Amino acid sequence: MKLSLLVKKTRVKLRSFIDFFGLILFKTIFLFIDYLPKQLGKFICLVLVKLIVLLIPRSKYVMHRNLQLLFPTMSTKERREIIKKHKIVLAENIYGFSQSKFLTKENVKEVLDVTEIEDTINEIINNKTGVGYLFLIPHFGCFELFGQAWSLYDRPYSILARGFNLPFIDGWWNKRREINGNQIFGRKGGFSEVTKRLSRGDNVAILFDQNVKRSHGMFVPFFGIEASTTKTLALASLRTGCQVVLSVVLPVSDTKYKLIVKKIKRPQDREGDQDQQVRETIVDANLALEELVKEYPEQWFLMHRRFKTRPLGENENFYDEVLYPVDR
Repeated sequence: MKLSLLVKKTRVKLRSFIDFFGLILFKTIFLFIDYLPKQLGKFICLVLVKLIVLLIPRSKYVMHRNLQLLFPTMSTKERREIIKKHKIVLAENIYGFSQSKFLTKENVKEVLDVTEIEDTINEIINNKTGVGYLFLIPHFGCFELFGQAWSLYDRPYSILARGFNLPFIDGWWNKRREINGNQIFGRKGGFSEVTKRLSRGDNVAILFDQNVKRSHGMFVPFFGIEASTTKTLALASLRTGCQVVLSVVLPVSDTKYKLIVKKIKRPQDREGDQDQQVRETIVDANLALEELVKEYPEQWFLMHRRFKTRPLGENENFYDEVLYPVDR
């Protein structure tokens, strides 16, 4: 009993240490890259990503394991190449997030390329239904930059975000996320907050591609593997009548980003009972993301244990390196 209490206290102290010094590290790095020449800033971000992977060796296994699950026939060499590119994507994300403070209403339209989806964008901007849009933002491409750019391109919106569980870092990170008027709120009471904001006409964004607890999700296929996926995207649409859209931003050059928006058919526009409507909506959302990951595998956040929660009866140790070794 005393040993378990000691271990618990040690973990709390270690987390507090990581939180405090992590905040100092992030502030210092962002202070430099905010004003350094672009290429040097991106290089520092890439070094930071490589350092994180080095300090958390399990992350390298998770990336290989995810690629093995998503693309079973992919060779080790191909996985290594994708992971190499993925580190650059993560560095771009950090750099883009740091630079978002310099975005303005005047230059954001030069940054975002929406030529392929102008009709959908105009529909969102000119929405007169009285109900906001629900943006599904996966951890894909420059997802942090999207939050800042869209708030200036159209108007600020609310974001349901899961934190790092590190109070100092979360507070600082969310303050930067809110720099252009966005509002961040947490998962506690999150569904009620999502529906309330949508009903009053606010646009709301949720990061929908994370693993969720069995009690909070529904198992639907993602690359043919049952993945516990949030039901919020479908239930919120049923409750409010909102339109759901999958939204990602992809870098196309040093100064230009391509915005992709895919409308997801609302559950109430589908046949069947409510459970079937909800399930089909979530399935379609996962399929929309799957299509993007197949085309741009390096853009998806490979460090996340997407398939951690398993259906009852399945092995919960899906990311056990002993049970599921991966050639790296």
